[in-house]
Amino acid sequence: MMQPLEVLRMFSGSDTFMTETARVTHGLLVLDLPKFTAFDSTITAAYTSSFLASVVAAEIVVADSAIIDQQVALTENVQDAMERARLKYGEVKYFVVKAFPKSSGTQNEIGLNDYEKARKNQSQMAQFLKELHLGCTKYQAQLIAAGYNAASIAAILPLRDELLAKNTSQKVFKKQRPKLTEDRVTILNACYEKMALVMAAGQLVYGTDYAKRNQFVYLSATKSNDSEEYSGTVAANAIVTIAKVNFDEASVLSFRNTGVAALTFCLSKTNLMEGNLVQLAGGATISKTMLELQTEGFNILVKNNDSQLEGSYDVEINY
Repeated sequence: MMQPLEVLRMFSGSDTFMTETARVTHGLLVLDLPKFTAFDSTITAAYTSSFLASVVAAEIVVADSAIIDQQVALTENVQDAMERARLKYGEVKYFVVKAFPKSSGTQNEIGLNDYEKARKNQSQMAQFLKELHLGCTKYQAQLIAAGYNAASIAAILPLRDELLAKNTSQKVFKKQRPKLTEDRVTILNACYEKMALVMAAGQLVYGTDYAKRNQFVYLSATKSNDSEEYSGTVAANAIVTIAKVNFDEASVLSFRNTGVAALTFCLSKTNLMEGNLVQLAGGATISKTMLELQTEGFNILVKNNDSQLEGSYDVEINY
């Protein structure tokens, strides 16, 4: 059985650069369509319409940054539910200890001794809330006598259900993201392929016209020797050296957090986080000159501030 092949981007440079170039190329094609049709009979008005449709589709396709924003929102929803679950535990603990101040056995039966291992894990917290509700229900009379109320005990299960739902939505979205990105790349590639055909034809249609021939050339901005780009991942709580660079106060570093975990970047003179630190939440982007970060710095470092999630980044250097 053949393994499915990964859908790869067929072009270099940014998506915006490609779609802008495609739209300009379409305009040039429309202006000189008869010459192109005379050379290749399939490049007709219908082809220009199809070409334009592919350009429009590429321009409106869901940006990866928007996908990241959705994932960040889902993660924030889970974190909000986790925080409210922790607050609910604190509330229950108060009345359990008040009702059974000298009975650690009863306290543990209700679930107080299981909290620490559940407080940072969504799945374990959901199970913990279920057990907590069972314990509170069993000892409801004593808890109410201590000042608690039935409505607050009943609210434990809906909180558990909400946490489960939000956690599931987050996990499902993470599974779907590679497919969303693949679909996006497929649409972009379709646009690029139509443009590439027109450009190849243009090289022959204007074989003796240097100026016109150069209108049908794809010059990716990333092909310049004046820029470098680095992408990668960084484990939870880890610090990674992205690159060693030659300091130039006017050079610009563009940092992008391409994941969900919060990251901190810096231009260091050592292997430690120092200088003017750049902190970015998931999906955020910022550009700084080297001088703004630290004089004579030469190590670009990134630190993952999250204790559980892996982070990912993209850094572009423009000299």
